[in-house]
Amino acid sequence: MNPNIKSEGIIQIGIITEKLIESKEFFQKWLGWRVKFESEWFLLLSHPEKEDREIAFMLPNQTAVRKSYFQKAYTGQGVWQIMLPSKFI
Repeated sequence: MNPNIKSEGIIQIGIITEKLIESKEFFQKWLGWRVKFESEWFLLLSHPEKEDREIAFMLPNQTAVRKSYFQKAYTGQGVWQIMLPSKFI
């Protein structure tokens, strides 16, 4: 995610994956992203220069997460982007 691209309205982008550790290591080592929050099943990273730019990773099939679209691992599905309409920004 390019920090210079205007992202008005984007609250969070996330990927549902079994590879939390690998995702964390890649984003930290190669892109310099920082851990903002981490649990056994959820990881939130922020851009090193623009902390409001975030990407989240979550393990699939979490009973604490009620919405069915947050259950499937990424296989062409399993990516979310939460946005606010521009009138709210």
